[in-house]
Amino acid sequence: MKHPFRFWMTGSAAVAMTALGMARGAIDALAELASAKTPTGSQNLLRDRPSVQADIARAEALVRSARAFLIEALQDIWEVLVTGGEVTMQQRAMGRIAGTHAALSAAQAVDLMYNAAGGTALYQSCLLERFFRDVHAATQHISVTPTYYELAGRVLLGMSLGTPRF
Repeated sequence: MKHPFRFWMTGSAAVAMTALGMARGAIDALAELASAKTPTGSQNLLRDRPSVQADIARAEALVRSARAFLIEALQDIWEVLVTGGEVTMQQRAMGRIAGTHAALSAAQAVDLMYNAAGGTALYQSCLLERFFRDVHAATQHISVTPTYYELAGRVLLGMSLGTPRF
């Protein structure tokens, strides 16, 4: 059975890449805020807190690793398509979970930055408030639903999908 590159993959990639861009923006926004904000009851900048240092590093790792997986999966599919080959079910599964993983990882990274910012992140004047809302909206899109983990797992285990949606 031929498994062509379908619209779902462009949707999944677009949502995932957009979410990763939001996460990058949140990391940058937190870095800027942390260099200027002295939290209430503290004499030190937010950036001096070890927990903030660890959170920004965790967020960076989440974003970079998710981006690398997404690029790898899309590149694998692209190489097949440009040679006129058929995209396998395994490649489709990797594309699906790479997109889902990227969007969910981006949300985790934004959550880390949002929480590290403290009460400042609640205000619309803070970019983190917008990144928080928008990245969580992205994770609700059907093209990156966590259900794809289950379906991809079925493919990885050699089982029938049980749905034509994949």
